[in-house]
Amino acid sequence: MSDGVYSLEEVAKHISKTDLWIVVWNHVYDVTDYQEDHPGGKEFLLENAGGDATTAYEDIGHSTDAREILENYRIGKVTDEDWTDHETKRMPEVKPHSVHVVNNLPPPKSHHLHIPMVGGGLVALMGSLVLGRRFSSSLHRFQGGGFWKGFALSSAASLLLAFYASLWANKNFQVAHKDFQSYPAHIKAKSTSSKPSKKKDINLGVLNARTYQEFPLIDKFNLSHDTIRFVFGLPHENSVLGLPTGQHIAIRHEVDGKQIARSYTPTSSNKDRGRLELTIKIYEGGKLTPWLSKLELGDTAEIRGPKGEMKYHKNLVKELGMIAGGTGITPMFQIIRRICEDPRDDTKTTLLYANRTDGDILLRKELDGFAERYDQFTVQYVLSSPPDDWQGSKGRISKQMIEEHLPAPAGMNSKVLVCGPDPMMESMVNMLQERGFKPPGKISKPKDEIFTFQ
Repeated sequence: MSDGVYSLEEVAKHISKTDLWIVVWNHVYDVTDYQEDHPGGKEFLLENAGGDATTAYEDIGHSTDAREILENYRIGKVTDEDWTDHETKRMPEVKPHSVHVVNNLPPPKSHHLHIPMVGGGLVALMGSLVLGRRFSSSLHRFQGGGFWKGFALSSAASLLLAFYASLWANKNFQVAHKDFQSYPAHIKAKSTSSKPSKKKDINLGVLNARTYQEFPLIDKFNLSHDTIRFVFGLPHENSVLGLPTGQHIAIRHEVDGKQIARSYTPTSSNKDRGRLELTIKIYEGGKLTPWLSKLELGDTAEIRGPKGEMKYHKNLVKELGMIAGGTGITPMFQIIRRICEDPRDDTKTTLLYANRTDGDILLRKELDGFAERYDQFTVQYVLSSPPDDWQGSKGRISKQMIEEHLPAPAGMNSKVLVCGPDPMMESMVNMLQERGFKPPGKISKPKDEIFTFQ
């Protein structure tokens, strides 16, 4: 049922995981059954439960496909008294892909101009023949005997040409009343690539946000005593993962009769064809990582995505600060790589990366390489148990370090990303607020001045 009318007060009663309603563009949606399938995670829906989620929905940005999916959960609209004049003015019209829409111009008028044209030509021809015979003796001194014969033949040829030209013009020049699919492609466009693709039906995004898929392990090696790089193969050597920068994937496995899922951010990008790379720290008492550590080449893991709120795009801000702890470096690395490898991205980026020992620093070789090659990126390592010859920062990330290395609050021109253990993230967010950054929401949004990866 999608024709109900509900007040915002009534919608506000449906805020639980088992009964969850939201309002978007003044339409009411029961998204209770959509929580687990929502690409951004059920947290977004829970945070906006029982209220108007239009602004939050627009801030994240959704495709037409997403709007079509949302339509399946529409149960009605809000009352006239609670109707809100959003900046969007109205809900975007969603049309199924299978419907072919043509223009609504009035039907063309029936113009048969070629009929009078042909008729006039015949009259002119007959007249010229009659007059020619009557006055041929008088005009003989101007032309030889073959003049009228030639005149008649040329007139007939011109008439025939005009007849076919009028038919063709009448058929083809009423273009305002035809859509682009009404015309066959008479000329084949030249290919812009010198070499054809080996396989034209490659799925440019093999991930599925709603369904877990099995991916085989094709490589595996240790980065440190407790950290492993896993490389999973995609369906084809030219396949790409299709993961927006800043988002993550989930891996699922059954442990003790229960399905356990954990989120990880790939260190590979869509430029890495045919592979998905994950850098994962193995915890002895963990639920999922001990199983992952025992995977052999050829074994498969169930993976789905994308997940998460962050979708980085070039020049998101002028200055971007990052605070990472331990394996919290993986989402930062993904964004750092995107910025440094895009010559059009001028974002100045600074990373504060905290670990216990220098052996715990993940992706150090890659991070140092980016810092050496790109002036816009700098990294500062912080160790709580450094060796005697350590030249970097020592202890824990402090307010002084934040003020010294990270950008100052500048509204939409600066932002700080935070990822690491929960106690560390809480401490960092407090320090950033003390410096003047606005606090993030319960679930961080890309527009927040402080964004926490959860």
